Amino acid sequence: MDEWVEEAVCRTVDPELWFPEHTNQEWPAVEICASCPVQRKCIQYSFDHEIEFGVWGGLLASKRVANFVTYKRRSKVDRDKMLDRILREIDEALDYREQQRQQTAERQAERRAAQKESA
Repeated sequence: MDEWVEEAVCRTVDPELWFPEHTNQEWPAVEICASCPVQRKCIQYSFDHEIEFGVWGGLLASKRVANFVTYKRRSKVDRDKMLDRILREIDEALDYREQQRQQTAERQAERRAAQKESA
């Protein structure tokens, strides 16, 4: 493996986390990847080696496999742009998920407050 692997945050986490069995089980892995200093290198490695399984750099297998051919056909510059776009999409998905969590927590707090007032 490449030297960047030594810096990967995932080395300190249960390997099973990177292979979710059901939809929405991938989010803890994606969140860890987003904080990793070698996230980009990880995604690039997964494309270069056509890794079909698991979460790599916060990118799910289905999304990665769907982009193998596109990635391989692009020039180095265009591959870098593609990786930039993918990283932005991951960040946007995490931001959206956090907004949804906050909105849910606010609604729950409002309901609890309303229940206390009516009691």
